[in-house]
Amino acid sequence: MKVIACIEDSVVINKILGHLKETVDPEPLSLLHPPRAPPGLFG
Repeated sequence: MKVIACIEDSVVINKILGHLKETVDPEPLSLLHPPRAPPGLFG
Protein backbone atom coordinates (compact mmCIF):
# COMPACT_ATOMS: atom_id res chain seq x y z
CA MET A 1 0.00 0.00 0.00
CA LYS A 2 1.24 3.45 -0.84
CA VAL A 3 0.15 6.68 0.88
CA ILE A 4 -0.67 9.23 -1.80
CA ALA A 5 -2.15 11.95 0.42
CA CYS A 6 -2.49 12.95 4.05
CA ILE A 7 -5.46 15.14 4.89
CA GLU A 8 -5.33 16.66 8.36
CA ASP A 9 -7.75 19.58 7.99
CA SER A 10 -10.92 18.62 9.90
CA VAL A 11 -13.12 20.84 7.70
CA VAL A 12 -11.94 19.01 4.58
CA ILE A 13 -12.33 15.61 6.25
CA ASN A 14 -15.90 16.44 7.28
CA LYS A 15 -16.73 17.57 3.73
CA ILE A 16 -15.37 14.32 2.30
CA LEU A 17 -17.22 12.17 4.83
CA GLY A 18 -20.43 14.16 4.28
CA HIS A 19 -20.16 13.59 0.55
CA LEU A 20 -19.57 9.87 1.04
CA LYS A 21 -22.63 9.59 3.30
CA GLU A 22 -24.73 11.17 0.54
CA THR A 23 -23.42 8.86 -2.16
CA VAL A 24 -23.56 5.56 -0.24
CA ASP A 25 -26.79 3.69 -0.91
CA PRO A 26 -27.71 1.31 1.95
CA GLU A 27 -30.27 -0.43 -0.28
CA PRO A 28 -27.95 -2.97 -2.00
CA LEU A 29 -27.44 -4.88 1.27
CA SER A 30 -31.14 -5.72 1.37
CA LEU A 31 -30.92 -7.15 -2.17
CA LEU A 32 -28.44 -9.84 -1.12
CA HIS A 33 -29.68 -13.38 -0.60
CA PRO A 34 -29.61 -14.59 3.02
CA PRO A 35 -26.58 -16.73 3.96
CA ARG A 36 -26.88 -20.51 3.83
CA ALA A 37 -24.81 -23.60 4.46
CA PRO A 38 -22.52 -24.88 1.70
CA PRO A 39 -23.87 -27.73 -0.46
CA GLY A 40 -23.45 -31.19 1.03
CA LEU A 41 -22.98 -30.02 4.62
CA PHE A 42 -26.39 -31.26 5.83
CA GLY A 43 -27.27 -33.64 3.01
